[in-house]
Amino acid sequence: MPQLSVRSIQEIALKSLADAPNGIQIQEAVAAVLKRKPSNTIASIRTMVHNAFNDDNNNVVKISRGLYGIKGGLADSRASETVADPTIKEVTAAASADEQTVAEKEFYDPFAAWLVDNDEATSAKAIGGAIFGGKWNTPDVLGVLKPTPTDRIKFEPQIVSAELKVDKNQPVVAFGQAISYRLFSHKSYVVLPNTISKDDLDRLTALATIYGLGLVTFRLDPANPEFVVQVRAATSQPDMFYVNQMATRLAANDARGFNYLF
Repeated sequence: MPQLSVRSIQEIALKSLADAPNGIQIQEAVAAVLKRKPSNTIASIRTMVHNAFNDDNNNVVKISRGLYGIKGGLADSRASETVADPTIKEVTAAASADEQTVAEKEFYDPFAAWLVDNDEATSAKAIGGAIFGGKWNTPDVLGVLKPTPTDRIKFEPQIVSAELKVDKNQPVVAFGQAISYRLFSHKSYVVLPNTISKDDLDRLTALATIYGLGLVTFRLDPANPEFVVQVRAATSQPDMFYVNQMATRLAANDARGFNYLF
């Protein structure tokens, strides 16, 4: 199918929003557009959906972190009520792809986009490798949350890191690496496939809650990973020695990436 126009993409996204009384996330609106099988890139579709959802003329309101609804709609009217976090869903046990055939790095950019979509970061990018001096020092994804011109109360930038695995049998390794990133991060996430066993998921959920890590599960489908929050990361103060060490190494190895993030 040929590319869809900006107007067509935004109309599909806004219709999906209107059809969702409890609100939707950016990734769900993007998925609605992708069902039409356009030739547009996912990145361009995300940008158009973002623009549509953040245009006051479209009567869209941000209900909570990463969740949008129609202004004056059911979800908007419930926004002030005490309800369960709508982003937390039950993990499906069925695998959508063979984890042996999916490369881990294929999920780095989608998760970086997820961090931005869910207001965990204002900018985020794939890092990976060992540019910070070893696998225990280099997160797969690094993001930075900075105040925007519309924020009435300004704050210091906050660093967000993530360790992602496609191998469901590496929860302990992923947990250990994510913990190590707290040396230079205000928030740290461990991201694992939803094919992980229930026992491992239960243990990780408990550990993440105790140590303040974020825990996210996803489908093994790079085109539509459907990231789901199991535990939202708590904010903690990193060690500024390691923050500056990380920043120095990032600037030395990827100056453009450093300038993009910071």
